[in-house]
Amino acid sequence: PRRYLQTTTSLAGSGTAANTKADYPSFPTVTITATGAGSATYSVANTTLGKTLTLNLSGLVNTDVVVVDMEKKSITKNGTATPSLFVSGDFWRIDPGNNTITVTNPTNVTTATVWRPAFCL
Repeated sequence: PRRYLQTTTSLAGSGTAANTKADYPSFPTVTITATGAGSATYSVANTTLGKTLTLNLSGLVNTDVVVVDMEKKSITKNGTATPSLFVSGDFWRIDPGNNTITVTNPTNVTTATVWRPAFCL
């Protein structure tokens, strides 16, 4: 059993995901918003864990929104399940402490990673 902070924490693009209030891993949601066709080798990674998820975003058009739920291991595009965007890699978590998140090949997309710090009961 665990509890979560009510307020979410977020990171735009690459950087440090500061999960220092937590004492239990959290699973983020990654939201990718397109302004045009993306890269066929777009990836988002938690390099602290050595885990990378690669997606093919080359078929996106302006205003498409891709949501990756790391806990449910699901990928949706505009609200519809779209597992075909998966190319390779692993769904990942954010551990307590600082985690380095990197976005590679972000052509025509913006990336937001959102999570709730978690605590053991």
